[in-house]
Amino acid sequence: SNASWILLGGHKAEPPTLAQVLLGEVEAEDAIRGTATVGIDLLPADPAVNLANVALVQRHTGRDTRLRKAMAAFDGAYDLVVLDTAPTLTTVLINVLAYASEVMVPVDLGAFAVLGLMELEETVAEVADALNPGLRVVGLVLTRASRNNVCRELEAELRERFGSRVYGPTIPLSAKVEEACTRG
Repeated sequence: SNASWILLGGHKAEPPTLAQVLLGEVEAEDAIRGTATVGIDLLPADPAVNLANVALVQRHTGRDTRLRKAMAAFDGAYDLVVLDTAPTLTTVLINVLAYASEVMVPVDLGAFAVLGLMELEETVAEVADALNPGLRVVGLVLTRASRNNVCRELEAELRERFGSRVYGPTIPLSAKVEEACTRG
C-alpha cells in the first residue's frame, strides 16, 4: 500500500480497494481510479489486503488466480501495469505473480534483503511452473545503498550473479529519498 499512499498524494485509499477485488466483493473496474498524475490509474491497496490474505488462505478453489481473473477485462488496456506488493510470501503475492508477466525487484542492499531475494526467486520459479509459465525476474533495482564495505560487496555479488538484469546505478540511502516518499 506504499505506492498507493504516494500515488494518492499522501492519503489513504478509500474502498473499494484491491482487498475487495481479491475477495470478489467488487469488480476491478469499480476499484480502479485515476490519480493526480495524468495517464496513471490505480487499483489501490490498503491494510485490508492483509485481512483479504487471511480470508484467501481459507479458500481452496481459485484462490491463487483471483487477481488474474479480475484483471482479464483489462488485457491490452494499459501499456504497463505495476503491481506493488509487500516482500512477504502471502496468497496476495502469489496472486500478483500469477497475473504478472515480469518481475522487477527493488532490493535493499542489506544481507536480509538479499536472502529474501533468493527466496523470491524460488517462489517465482514455483509460480512459473504451476500457474504462469512466462513469469520471470527481469531486473533488480538496488536501493538504500550506503557507502560501506557490506553494501559494496553485496552489490558486486548481485551484479556478478544477475549481470545485466541489475539496473544501472544504485539508489543511495538518503534522507532526501525518505522525505520525498513522505510528501507523496
